Parts: sequence; C-alpha cells; structure tokens
Amino acid sequence: DPILGLNKNVNLAPGASDTTNATRTTLASDPDPLVNTAAADCTVDGFGNKVRATASHTVNLFQPSMTITKDGDTLSKVGDDVNYTIKVTNTSSADSPALTCTVSDPILGLNKSVNLAPGASDTTNATRITQAGDPDPIVNTAKVDCTVDGFGNKLHAEASHSVNLFQPGVDVVKLCSPSQVAAGNAITYTITIQNTSSPDSPALVNGQISDSLLGDLLAPNPAVVSTTCTQVLPSGASCSITLTRLAQSTDPDTLTNTVIVNYNPQAFPNVITDTASCSVTVQKICAHSPGFWKGGNGIQRWDSPSDPIAQAAGFYTGTVFPWLAPRFAGKTYLGVMQTSTSGDVTIQLGFKYIAARLDQAAFGIPQNYATLLDAIDVYFMAHPVGSQPSGAARDQGTALLNQLNTFFLFGESACPF
Repeated sequence: DPILGLNKNVNLAPGASDTTNATRTTLASDPDPLVNTAAADCTVDGFGNKVRATASHTVNLFQPSMTITKDGDTLSKVGDDVNYTIKVTNTSSADSPALTCTVSDPILGLNKSVNLAPGASDTTNATRITQAGDPDPIVNTAKVDCTVDGFGNKLHAEASHSVNLFQPGVDVVKLCSPSQVAAGNAITYTITIQNTSSPDSPALVNGQISDSLLGDLLAPNPAVVSTTCTQVLPSGASCSITLTRLAQSTDPDTLTNTVIVNYNPQAFPNVITDTASCSVTVQKICAHSPGFWKGGNGIQRWDSPSDPIAQAAGFYTGTVFPWLAPRFAGKTYLGVMQTSTSGDVTIQLGFKYIAARLDQAAFGIPQNYATLLDAIDVYFMAHPVGSQPSGAARDQGTALLNQLNTFFLFGESACPF
C-alpha cells in the first residue's frame, strides 16, 4: 500500500490469512475524499502461477473551524453601562461533526459551554459598568476553545474589543461687580462656562443655565446684557454671559446668588453639572423725604449754622437759596421747601434737591445720585426756582425730577433717625 508505505511478504497456507493494522496522519495536502488502494501479488509455491488482487478504501475529510467576534459600545465613561455582543459560529464543513465549545471572557465573568452543529452559532449579550480604576481604553478579549465531537481535535480563537473612556466635565465661574453697592445702583454679573471634558469627549448638549436670582439665562431674559452661551458647548470651548441687576432696598445686606449649569454629553443621559456663587454687600440708602426736613424731626438738625448736618451741607434753614427767580428773591432753603409748587417743576425739583443734599450731608448717598445733584445745580443756574420754565426747559426739569425721585423710592426705613 504505497500511501501507507506498506510492503511486506507473507506465506499463507490454504485457508490462512494475514492482517495488517496501519495508521496514517491525514495531511493538509490530501485530496477530499482520500482514496487509497492496497494490492496483493502472490506466486503459487512450486508452480510460479501469479495471482493479484486489490482493495480500495475511501476516507471522507471534513474541515473543522469556527470564528468568534466581539462587538459593543466604543465610547463610555465611569459609571456607564457598556454593552457587548460575543458571537461564536461553527464554520466547519457540512460533513463535520459538531463542536463542543467553551466561551470565556474574564472581564465580563463569562464562562459558558455550547455545542454547535456546522453552520450554527451562539450569541452572548453582556453588560458591564465602567469602573473608576479601568484603563483607558478598556481592551478585553473573549476566547473560545472547541473540541471536535468524536475526534478530540482542539480549536482555539480569540476576539478583542476596545472601549474609549472619556472624562466629561464643566466648570463655571461667577463674578460680581462691584463687591459693595448702594440700593438703586447696578450690579454686574459675569458668568464664564468652560467645557473641561477630555479631548475625546463628545460635545456637551441640552444645556440648562439658571440663576437663583435672575432665572433662566438661556431664555429671553431682560437681565442679560450679552451672551455667547447656547445649549451646545463643544469640548474645550467656553462661553460667557453678562447680566445686570439693580440692587433693591429689600435685598438682604449680603446678596448672594448662585448659577447652576447642567449639560449632557451628546448621546449620553448623564447630567454634568457645576455651580458658582458670588456675593455683594448692599448698602441701604437713607432717603429722608422733603417732609422730614421741612417740618418733621429733621428740621431740628439743620436749623442753625453750628449744627453738624448744616455745616456738612453748607447751608441751614435760614440760608438763602442760591438759585432763585426774581419773584422768590431772598427765599431761604426752608422757605423753598415750604413753598406751594403751583405746577412749577423748578419748585418740585427744589423740594427733592434740598432733601437729597441734606441726606447726603447726614448719611452719604450713592455716587450716581451725587452726580445727579451736581447736574441739577447746573440746571438751576439756567432755570432758577420759581422761574416756571416751559417747553424743552420744563421737560429737562421733569426728567431730572424723575431721576431724583428714584432716590426717594427706597423710603426712610434705612435711616438711623
């Protein structure tokens, strides 16, 4: 038998037989099926007659094989689920025996046994939560080890999968200016938001920016002076919002407000958040009304040249008002305050002007109102008290009066006496 490498001599009596047992390892180059033939050539002892016989045998060759694939999410972060799919397929030839396989994945804690006929497959769906100590990226490998049923041949295959871990983050800074403000003056807030996520992170989306005092800052908001912020903040990008608000007499002495920022990494449900606060000291304006200074308790505090308030103001009840129309010549400060207005805007303005100057002398007033009083000085030079201006001059006086009236809106509750 040439395939078996057999060449032996035997002598057989009638009825006798000879058996040869032989083994051959199938080679990769063997044809399928593998057919080999044994031949026996005999000579009759003492006669020389030749006798020949042959016998053939066919071995069907099957091709065992299998594959494994591993797929899943490719982007994750700490605390998120990562979903994996592991698929093992028996890719053996149709005439092959079944495969008995063990599928394992140490990271997923997977160790299962399956038996697969040719063409059959097994799919495993598994989920793992990304841990704080995981490497970046997470690379893990699934393995399959199979045995050909009835033959014992061993097959092995592996498949790996990589998950990139990103680190989302957002940072917000809030500044208040000035740090101390009088009621009625403006506070400017500057909010800066920075996407501090790792460069491989998706953009931050679905932004929500709100302020505990000023409300939703992404919706139309009268407090917003300027903004570059939207609901989307790309990785590494920043935006800012500038807002203003007038300090109120009803505000607490220390006015603190907080901005809250919420975003989602795109395609992820997690909420990335940060907060920032700032505080402003609100000075309550003491605004005693004209009535207080012309006949109330206040008159006792500026009724003589030696009174500290009169000295600070530069005038007292008997001082002649410096800007008077001829018909009011010689009127004192107190006299102006006690004059009937008769619809004259200069007299109305004079009431409030004198009271504000006295408040300034007694308690101090915000700079914007001090500047306003200086502007009224200039107006009185051109349109003295009692001059009954009309037209543009009256309109100018009315505008100054309206501005000064805001000073007295805060009332007398903040005054020490």
